[in-house]
Amino acid sequence: MVDYRSMLIKEANVDLVLKEQKQKGCTKMKKPIIRLTIAQRIALIILIPLIVLVVQNTGSVRSQWNEYSVLTEMSENITLFEFTSELIGQLQRERGRTAVFLAGGTDLADLKEFRDQSEAAVPAWQVACDTARLPGTDCQKIKQSIPQQLADVRARYNSPDAAKREKAIAEYNGVVGQLMDLLSAVANGKTTRGYGKVLTSIILLEVAGENAGQLRANASSLLVRDTALSPEEFTLIIDLKSGVDINLKSPALALSAGNTKQLADYASSASWKEVERVVQLML
Repeated sequence: MVDYRSMLIKEANVDLVLKEQKQKGCTKMKKPIIRLTIAQRIALIILIPLIVLVVQNTGSVRSQWNEYSVLTEMSENITLFEFTSELIGQLQRERGRTAVFLAGGTDLADLKEFRDQSEAAVPAWQVACDTARLPGTDCQKIKQSIPQQLADVRARYNSPDAAKREKAIAEYNGVVGQLMDLLSAVANGKTTRGYGKVLTSIILLEVAGENAGQLRANASSLLVRDTALSPEEFTLIIDLKSGVDINLKSPALALSAGNTKQLADYASSASWKEVERVVQLML
């Protein structure tokens, strides 16, 4: 005979134990075991390296995109650099011719040709200002103000007057100085792949060129004036010549072997030797 009483007691004891364990928080649930098929295991073996590769490539793509963005920005800024440099060159020539004109060495028709050449360089420079990306630099303001400043300067010097020579050079220096600052803003902007050093070298050459331009404007007009130099003029000529030499020999210049040779060839050229001779003659 089945002992139902004993069975009931056993069941009651089991229920009691389970209740006690539940009250104590000791009940443990077995975690289900995930069983993968061979195909699923093969898929995981293939997918895990792919996931790692995708993550790595995502970082690479992001880096390449950032570099592309910098290159795009650089391209637009270097376009501005190029047209600004061109405008500076034209204004340097106009400045020199204005100084000679005021000293009585040429006529207004001749000077007007130099002014027209400078004016022809302005539109392309203004377009480059529109597309440049130079945070902290108000290109639009400079774009509008430079043409008006030039118009005002030119209007003041339409007849020969040696007494105005020095002031005219100083006013042109002010306009060119603003454009030089724009070149520096480009050189100090975002760059990649070593272009920063290249732009720094070009800035040094531009500064040397500006010193040479001021030297030309002063020396040529003083020769036309044909009077003794004042102590201030004497010092100015020496300082401008030193400014050319120092920048051309700067250790910060990072030029290719070919460009270094071109620079050395220019320094030993007949035209540069003539500059040296004229400066020495003046002094």
